[in-house]
Amino acid sequence: KQGSIKKFQNLKILPKNFDVTIRSIQKQDKDVEEAFENDRLGVALKGIGESEFAKGMVLCSGKDFIEAKKTEIFFEKNSFYKGKIELDSQFHLHSRTQSVVCRVKSLSPFSLALEGAIGLRKDERVVLLDLNAFPRIAGWGTIISAE
Repeated sequence: KQGSIKKFQNLKILPKNFDVTIRSIQKQDKDVEEAFENDRLGVALKGIGESEFAKGMVLCSGKDFIEAKKTEIFFEKNSFYKGKIELDSQFHLHSRTQSVVCRVKSLSPFSLALEGAIGLRKDERVVLLDLNAFPRIAGWGTIISAE
């Protein structure tokens, strides 16, 4: 999504917190030394097995992203959502291709306790989903803090 990667660079994979090294990078079946955002590429990683890698994991330098279990967001409710957003309500927090079950812990400031770990960064856009309602999108927001 952003930034660049280089061959032999050390990175982190979140939310599992694996330390990995880039062994090789390929663009259109040709080995390259470096790749940039929006490149379509393949990466061989050292430090994680194929069975451990899953959808939604974030490959990062570890500076911007953190493995979050709690987050505070600037929240805006969907005006078409008819459900109630109350303390201890259960939702799904969705960010990029990651999704995790969460519970509302505070309404002001709006904070969530996550039931699993997720890789987040400050100022990132997220969506709050209620899978038992229609429409399913309860609201959206921007990450203020994550821990």
